[in-house]
Amino acid sequence: MKPTHLALSATLLLSTFSFAATADQQLNPRQLQQSIDKVVAKVSPATVEVRTLGRGGNGTFSAVIVSPEGYVMSAGHAVRPNARYEILLADGRSFTATGLGTEPHVDMGVIKIDKPGDLPVAELGWSSALERNQPCISLGFPGEHSEQRGVVVRFGYIADPVTDDGYIQSTCLMEPGDSGGPLYDMEGRLIGIHSNISQSLDRNHEVPVDQFRRYWDYLIRAEEFHDHNVSVGPDFGFELAEGNEHRRRSSRTDYAKVAAVTPDSLAQKSGLQAGDRLLAVDGEEARQRREAHLLLQRAYTLKKDQVSLRVKRDGSEVELTFKLPENKRSYHAWSGTLAVNEQAPTVKPVAPQTQLVDLEQQFSGQEQRLQSASLQVVSEKNGEQVEALATLFRPGNLLVSKSSRVGDSISVTQGGESYDATVVARDSERDLVLLKLATRLKGGLKLSARGSDKIDRGQLLLSPHPKGDGLVSVKSTEQFAIDKRHSAGYLGVSPSTVNGKVRFDRVFDDTPAAKQFRDGDFLLEVDGKQIASAQQLIETLRGYEPGDSVSLVALRNDEPLSVELVLGNRPQQQGRHVAEYFDGGKSIRRDGFENVFSHDAPLHPDDCGGPLFSVDGIFAGVNIARYSRTRSYAIPAADIVEFVKDNR
Repeated sequence: MKPTHLALSATLLLSTFSFAATADQQLNPRQLQQSIDKVVAKVSPATVEVRTLGRGGNGTFSAVIVSPEGYVMSAGHAVRPNARYEILLADGRSFTATGLGTEPHVDMGVIKIDKPGDLPVAELGWSSALERNQPCISLGFPGEHSEQRGVVVRFGYIADPVTDDGYIQSTCLMEPGDSGGPLYDMEGRLIGIHSNISQSLDRNHEVPVDQFRRYWDYLIRAEEFHDHNVSVGPDFGFELAEGNEHRRRSSRTDYAKVAAVTPDSLAQKSGLQAGDRLLAVDGEEARQRREAHLLLQRAYTLKKDQVSLRVKRDGSEVELTFKLPENKRSYHAWSGTLAVNEQAPTVKPVAPQTQLVDLEQQFSGQEQRLQSASLQVVSEKNGEQVEALATLFRPGNLLVSKSSRVGDSISVTQGGESYDATVVARDSERDLVLLKLATRLKGGLKLSARGSDKIDRGQLLLSPHPKGDGLVSVKSTEQFAIDKRHSAGYLGVSPSTVNGKVRFDRVFDDTPAAKQFRDGDFLLEVDGKQIASAQQLIETLRGYEPGDSVSLVALRNDEPLSVELVLGNRPQQQGRHVAEYFDGGKSIRRDGFENVFSHDAPLHPDDCGGPLFSVDGIFAGVNIARYSRTRSYAIPAADIVEFVKDNR
């Protein structure tokens, strides 16, 4: 086998794919990458972070500017009428703004910039034109605010254009902080607003942009309203009730029921009868009332004359041709506040790509060519067997891995054979370890710094795996620093500041502090450094790693107490939010890095230490941590090469 080079030929890697314009043809990686690049460049300026001003707000969330007059779309659960906000733009500018209308059920909210000026504006698309498996791009500001990190990009596809609850379901990952952010199609048109998630990584729900159109006259008023209390849209001539009105949500077998049909209406003339169970609209299943209304609204927006309805009547299924009311509305300047370039019936479509459902399989050829640079590492740590991946460098006996996942008695596996490895160097700041083998293996990357500086935000990435189940992702951010918060050495106390001393209000069970301290003890010093506040204690502990020994001086009932203990790992606390629950969970060491970038691969903590490439084979870096539901972190290639060269 020939060694794997740092950069493989783009022509070779892309030659197995033909250019594609429809869902039936093969995926074209180069064309897909060009589309992603174009969209990210187009839409990033109008995607904004929102800070709540004053007390009692919702912290920070995401939004998108949709008009030169300063109207900003966001999520209803994030916006409050008349609340004050700061809008942060990608170009460094900020504007004050005021909350306008909100609808908590559909989850829509609008904010108005007080004094708009030369604003970037997102082009509005049509959620009514969406199809399953259509590619899409998500932007937002997940997690804590970071000026250096900027907007975060994720890529996926439309899993369901209209869910039971009336949302768009996409595979673009979301988590807290993303709420209110935009979802775009591959023409860079706004199609949805981030709303909520389920535990599955594939279940990310967006408010359809057409819902904002439908309720716009109410959303630009500074008040909360409810969709069932306002009159919008056409009269279809019948009323629907949920399949089981005694439940909050119908079961999967309880279809919406026609409660009443208006006499002499189009519905009656189409043959619809009270008591019919509505099964499908134009061939799309409609299990709940909201879903059925959205499908009918889509057809009306597209100015269709009629749709097919499949209903269940007296135990039999009946097909009806349902006449729609005429749609005379012009969409070129609706409500006088927003301009749309194209009417829904003539909107340029984006072809669905069924290959996106199994994107890894589409890149299996590239992944196999890069596989020899990714090896399995097994070691012993605290009496347990720990697994990780490692990145192989030429001349085939040097490997880089994640230090906190590599202990003693290290073995490396390639092609079913195991080889003993020794530690050459560790870098605790970057959580890197350099390993050396007694023999030289096939493959490996050249020690060159070329690569990471040529890979921009939005670039497709490959994480090869020695078992052949690699991951495809996009580079979500440029390089940034992240402070050590969750990964610092853990003491296990809840501190407060009392008269210039730190009191342990609570000492948690089964923690390093629990063996030595009690509730009410006062801390005076850490390793000879005086500690005068709870915040100072927190910042001091951030300078320590789990496993570090520390000397503490404390007071108990005014009596001095000297303690030596070993700091532990912060417990992986599963919070109440569903975003905390995903396969594999977070890496224990996941922050405190001076230079990383983020990508959206669902990386397992066991797979950290392996290499990351662009789809044309350029070495991008080493996967170093799974930080959250939406973010995996990697250390750039240049830093990895520097580490190897300095320590080999």
